[in-house]
Amino acid sequence: MKELIKVPLLIKITSLVWIFYGAIILITGLAITFLKGNSLETITLITMLLTSLLGFAFLYIGIKTLKGKAKDVLGNSIGSIIFGLIMVVQSIGTNNTAAIFGIILFITGALCLTSRAQYKAYIKKINA
Repeated sequence: MKELIKVPLLIKITSLVWIFYGAIILITGLAITFLKGNSLETITLITMLLTSLLGFAFLYIGIKTLKGKAKDVLGNSIGSIIFGLIMVVQSIGTNNTAAIFGIILFITGALCLTSRAQYKAYIKKINA
């Protein structure tokens, strides 16, 4: 009988944050695109579609990491840190919730990066 192998806690938390963040961004981007698509300028429409694509990417990496299908979490972590920093920098001087999401993404990426060795050990166990 195969032993039950649990996902490391920090990896589970970071994956769930990415899934939640990705779902929010994807749903919001698609909703704005389809509900207001006719009245949006072309550049705004393209921006919303790209935002939806970014949301899908976070949703995808969250699910893939949570299932143990990601080979490594290094790229996911670095991407989360970079997007978090970009959101915080863009929010400087404004009263914007993007700064909060940016801080959350930054912390999530940093936590996942610190748990990289645990994730690699987890992947090794489930693939044994």
